[in-house]
Amino acid sequence: MMWVFLGIIAVQGTFKAQALPLNQAVQTNNPWLTVAQTAAIQGGAVAVKGAVQQVTVPIHPQVIPVPVQHLLSRTTRGSELLHEFFKSQVQVESGSVSRTEFTALRRVSDPAPRGWKIVIHLNTSKDDIDQALDLAHELTHALSPRLNPYDPNLTLEGYVEHGIEGPGGEADAIMTECVVGQQLMNSVDVSDRERIRRRCLTAWNAVEDRSDAKKNKNRIASLTEEKKENWKKSFYAVGEYFGIAKHWLRHVSSLSQESPQFISAMAKRPYPLALIEEYLGISRALCTRVTDRIASGSASVLDHDFLRKRCANLFQ
Repeated sequence: MMWVFLGIIAVQGTFKAQALPLNQAVQTNNPWLTVAQTAAIQGGAVAVKGAVQQVTVPIHPQVIPVPVQHLLSRTTRGSELLHEFFKSQVQVESGSVSRTEFTALRRVSDPAPRGWKIVIHLNTSKDDIDQALDLAHELTHALSPRLNPYDPNLTLEGYVEHGIEGPGGEADAIMTECVVGQQLMNSVDVSDRERIRRRCLTAWNAVEDRSDAKKNKNRIASLTEEKKENWKKSFYAVGEYFGIAKHWLRHVSSLSQESPQFISAMAKRPYPLALIEEYLGISRALCTRVTDRIASGSASVLDHDFLRKRCANLFQ
């Protein structure tokens, strides 16, 4: 995941300025089909028979590659995500790494963003099946509620816990992609089934209904509260990073020194570390802007509140 606030892009703890008009239109300029391919689906919808159900999903070739839409539309969860996506203003663009970028649109005097620009960058160099699972993952991020980055009361620990455990967090996104993967297993070829299995075996094992394991059905059963908690806790295994993680997350009891099972594709570190870097980078950038406004005499009451609550312990 990548977050952009007031034109500041946070990627692995580094930042660069970006000019973003407040009311910038959200649109896509990636027509990933030839004229002939577009004409072939000019009816505007494609009915796909899948193992789960038959569904009809609108086709938007300028937004998502059609084979990826077809795969998602074969599944109940994927169809739900596509339905929500086509009602939203989320963009999808081609990229080298699948990630979601959020831009908070806000004036200095606003206590919260006036809106969001959300762009999913989809790694289109992957096979279709991996693109479909990547997109299910990123749509889970993109379509879920977001924290207000300007909230003076937003703590590091709260940010990390929300980023892992909250709606649209990493635990939710990975489980969602693997629900989609499980629902695709009976409608794809052997090589694609193996790709899905490699990606999702850890998730499946975490929530598998053992009583039905021999039948290989309903592998992702209804999650009990105990399974949900154990699944979320598995994201706090940080291995060699335990010392630095504990320094910042003193009150997060789920942190463990076990070898991490999940690594952020962007930060190349366990998710707690990636989220720590994200929060610190965003907060430091915002704090610098606040202190500049205070120094120039243009600060608001909100600025002083933000400085007192969010900035005191960051520059260490």
